[in-house]
Amino acid sequence: MMRDSTIAGFALCAAAVIVIAVWGAAGRALASFPALMKRVLASRSAAVVLVVFWWWAGWHFLVER
Repeated sequence: MMRDSTIAGFALCAAAVIVIAVWGAAGRALASFPALMKRVLASRSAAVVLVVFWWWAGWHFLVER
């Protein structure tokens, strides 16, 4: 039950981010994924946060108990 609630919460947050990004970019083109990654990874702290989050998500959702 708790695992399903957590996954649903993350899915809801991801959907909200997508809606806000599309709504905020109305009338102009969205950046491509490689351009976005280049911009994000230009900051060392953002790159570290991205790697830690990716590790955390993989550990919690992909590792069997």
